[in-house]
Amino acid sequence: NPVRPVEALAVMAVLDAAVVSARDGIAAELSLTNAERGQWGTGAGRILV
Repeated sequence: NPVRPVEALAVMAVLDAAVVSARDGIAAELSLTNAERGQWGTGAGRILV
């Protein structure tokens, strides 16, 4: 099954936030645009890892 671009972007955002979180010992916000968040049904709310 092919991966949609929005899914690939979401995975990369999670990986990036996980690295920041592990390095800095903080909850890191996912770097997704409001449009990308909207495609996941999360609206413009914050998503933390």
